[in-house]
Amino acid sequence: MARDITTGVQNEIAKEIVRPIYLVALYFTETLYLNSSDRNIGYAGNTYIGVGDLGKISVVEESSELQAFGMTMEMSGIQQSHVSLVLNEKYQGKVVKVWLGFLNAGYALVGDPVLMFDGFADQMSIKLGQTATILLSAESKLIRWEVPQIRRYTNTDQQTAYPGDKGLEFINEITNKEIIW
Repeated sequence: MARDITTGVQNEIAKEIVRPIYLVALYFTETLYLNSSDRNIGYAGNTYIGVGDLGKISVVEESSELQAFGMTMEMSGIQQSHVSLVLNEKYQGKVVKVWLGFLNAGYALVGDPVLMFDGFADQMSIKLGQTATILLSAESKLIRWEVPQIRRYTNTDQQTAYPGDKGLEFINEITNKEIIW
């Protein structure tokens, strides 16, 4: 994936002291915005909650081949309200995005973070203790290429996708219709 890195980010990377930060967006029923710092960070009109120790984010693999890759992340220090959100959520297939950004000496976000991963939630497990730890695995959007898309040219299938549409209303009648030229 080609990455657009702003000049501000390039200058920050070249400094002697670098402060990387991960921004994670979990697009569940209620979107959960987290970051790996100890403070809240504003980006793109959203407040990413500082969880202090986002935990571990696996290597995000890429290839020049058309191939789906996955990633895993461990998020710890999650607030109890967000844990209950995750427990009651049908998370599988929901969008997961991870950005890598950099903070300056004043702990402000420099430039635009780089999108590292954009995919779908696959499996999740939760370890509850004094703090909650969520283990989430996600798959690249290319994983959808492996899922067969079974659609039929029937009125029933059309109504499922587009309720009220009349485009295939008489399809059953014309299959056995004799047409004289």
